[in-house]
Amino acid sequence: MGKRNRYAYLSATQPGWSGQHLIIYDLSNPYQPRFVSNWGLPQQRPGYAQGRGVSLHHPVISGNRAYLSYLFGGDMVILDITNKTTPKMVSHLQFSPPSPGIHTTVPFTDLPAPAKGSAGVQTVLVLSEEAFSSDCRETRRQLYIVDATDETNPTP
Repeated sequence: MGKRNRYAYLSATQPGWSGQHLIIYDLSNPYQPRFVSNWGLPQQRPGYAQGRGVSLHHPVISGNRAYLSYLFGGDMVILDITNKTTPKMVSHLQFSPPSPGIHTTVPFTDLPAPAKGSAGVQTVLVLSEEAFSSDCRETRRQLYIVDATDETNPTP
């Protein structure tokens, strides 16, 4: 198995944790997956009593970053996963309210800077909400565009 495909990034639950959170497994031996680490928002971690309702929908991985979308809670997190045993939060952006939950965060990196004469490149995130009712029986769900060029301070 190549190094690129070595890790699995899962949205799952474990005893003691509140809601779905990020769990990383090493699949270098697919017949014996090895647990690497858990990561969740502070209110999801064991011993925190206020975590109800916050749940990771799924991570999108790009390089050494994980883009986490919280379906219940309306949060988006950029996570540094360079060291898989101790992921570190780079930034956290809350969309609740108005959003009841972010379904997916997709990064578009190394885009040309939009302003003429600007130096460097830009990173843009596209965030989508999830519809919960069938037949469009709810408020129309939104897309958000976030400038994450400075990933420590993403700006809608």
